[in-house]
Amino acid sequence: MTITKDNIFKVEQITIKDICDKNFRFIIPVYQRPYVWDEIQINKLLEDLRESCRLESDYYVGNIYVTERQDVKKCFDVIDGQQRFTTFWLISLYFKSSKSGIEKFIQTEHHEIRLSFDIRTEVINYLNDLVGEIKSFDEKNLENEEFLKYISRGIKTIDSFFRTEEDQSLVEKMAKFIYERVKFIFNEAPQNTDLNSLFTTLGNSGVQLEQSDILKARLLNILQDQKFEYSKIWEACENMNNYFEKNIQDIFGFDTSKIKETAFSTYNPDVFTLKVQVGEELFVPEGGKSISQILENEEITTEKDDPKAKSSRCRSIIGFNALLIHTYRIYRSKAGEATDIDSFDTKKLLEIFRDFVASADADKVKEFFVLLWRVRYLLDKYIVKWRLPNTDLSDSYEEYLLLTKNTEQDTNFVRSNQAFSNLQMLQSVLYYNSGFTQQYWLTPYLNYLLEYDGETDLLTILEGIDNSMAPGSKKDSSWDLCKDIRIQPSVNVEQYLSKKLGTSFEHYWFYKLEYLLWKNWENKTDNKFVNYRITSKNSVEHVLSQKEEYKNMLTEEPDLLHSFGNLGLLSVGQNSEYSNQHIGKKMIDFKNKPTYDSLKLHYIYKSYEIDEVWDEVKIKDHAIAMINLLKRHYYPIE
Repeated sequence: MTITKDNIFKVEQITIKDICDKNFRFIIPVYQRPYVWDEIQINKLLEDLRESCRLESDYYVGNIYVTERQDVKKCFDVIDGQQRFTTFWLISLYFKSSKSGIEKFIQTEHHEIRLSFDIRTEVINYLNDLVGEIKSFDEKNLENEEFLKYISRGIKTIDSFFRTEEDQSLVEKMAKFIYERVKFIFNEAPQNTDLNSLFTTLGNSGVQLEQSDILKARLLNILQDQKFEYSKIWEACENMNNYFEKNIQDIFGFDTSKIKETAFSTYNPDVFTLKVQVGEELFVPEGGKSISQILENEEITTEKDDPKAKSSRCRSIIGFNALLIHTYRIYRSKAGEATDIDSFDTKKLLEIFRDFVASADADKVKEFFVLLWRVRYLLDKYIVKWRLPNTDLSDSYEEYLLLTKNTEQDTNFVRSNQAFSNLQMLQSVLYYNSGFTQQYWLTPYLNYLLEYDGETDLLTILEGIDNSMAPGSKKDSSWDLCKDIRIQPSVNVEQYLSKKLGTSFEHYWFYKLEYLLWKNWENKTDNKFVNYRITSKNSVEHVLSQKEEYKNMLTEEPDLLHSFGNLGLLSVGQNSEYSNQHIGKKMIDFKNKPTYDSLKLHYIYKSYEIDEVWDEVKIKDHAIAMINLLKRHYYPIE
């Protein structure tokens, strides 16, 4: 085929500001699936954006594939990348009253919505309502609308993220940052492209070379010998969606009848012998490339671990890039380094390791690889993973954050779920509050476990880490904790929770309270309690609603409506279910569920049920009871 300007892609780097300046408009074609990003994915993106904004570093989103419509100039069908692109449009809605520039992303200069959906009239109408602040849609009914429910949830998740940010000046900086420094790779397909074929091809495209592959090649290139052996140590740690002992078994040869579980804790070449030896040139099996080939052609993509990937065994809470960074921080701490790495951005792995690659000799590289092995072993032994509650792998079953035990059965090692425990519940709290990509708490916890593997009272240590990290800079405090684990927070809990902040309360305090209520629950055989899990929650619920259906309100102290005693934390979907109902109706809905939506709300409805009253006195009493529980945890001497 002859290559002409009519059959090649136009590729350029583009910002949201560029899109607005060029007055581009976008349509999501009918063959695209609905918007489906959940709270975790949105919060992960927002956290990454916040970190890049703080570091004043450009944020690269990745590819968006489009084709210009023949009938309308500057109007493009989005072929691939619509989930992220739609999320950025929803983010711009939060800033529609801003003067930072991002508000221009909402509409074109002709006041047309910049992002629309082909044929989906209900979506178009809903987006127009959002732009015009018209409330013609019932929020409760949106949960039944396939093409609307995740958009509705996404708006609430974004609103909650920015509203609860302690540094509101940073929020305004983020608006300008997103507008000017978020960069897409804009791929415009020729107009004669078979779009359905292109869409299918993009969806099935293979994995390209990763930053971790390049880092591996650079580190192995420093070694004078044993390159093949150390490459296999790396590969055993690399697959995060399988258990470590299974990775080792796939790569190294050992007699399962003569090895104990503890043997996996440290790399021992006398125990783990390589299955295969190749020629002088070392090859990377997945890419079929040698070290020299990788170093000559360092094309980089983002992290390979798919957060939605299904595994027959488990799904890690972090990706391999994050594991490498945690290990590097621990390595630096043990080497006596006074300062932490500048960034914990998994997309900047090569930049983070640049100084180490430049200065490390062969011995230091080997030390790092051996430490990586030990850290990976501890991660699988002590840290929760996403697992199904039983061995049935049907997609209809929900995954949980679970701890497991590795036991020897016959001549094999078998993973079994541990019972729900205080340690597992606290790790769930940390998972949802420590940066979804980074999980900062892992650095000090894994660092401690390296010294005290096998200690029984790990809950006290993890509570100390959690107490010290919230609130404040997770990155800074997690680095400090590698040196010294404190037991008290840097905030006055009672003073903070006595404020009337409403939806601006930091979600962490609701999560921590759920953990303490679970830990101190009296009736452990209560079926609803047994079924209770700490899950992703991002929407603050007013028990006495701000716009209660019967117009009931607090008359003596109306600002108590926004006090901690009148609030609970729910998922966006749960909050929509309760909506603006009378508290009596909410209580009935709450009690009819198979488990508690919130342990805090259980105590609120239990108090209301006594005399069907929820007033200023009861709101204050509940707040005092919850604050006292937190105080007893943080200040046990008092």
